Amino acid sequence: IKDSKRIAIEIKSSISEGDVSTFERKVKLYEKKFNLKIDKKIILTPFANDKAIDIAKSFDIEIVEELNE
Repeated sequence: IKDSKRIAIEIKSSISEGDVSTFERKVKLYEKKFNLKIDKKIILTPFANDKAIDIAKSFDIEIVEELNE
């Protein structure tokens, strides 16, 4: 929680379509269990295939593939 915004972040070495769907299910489960809304969803990974990126966009999940210092 930052500035009263809830951010869900998953860090993975690589992601596929299934990983994105699993992350979305985890977020929905958290929201249902704690009756709280997640404001932003982020997956941090150096390797994401195009299909996974497309699916992430449909779930409003941000894919971060590189960090800028």
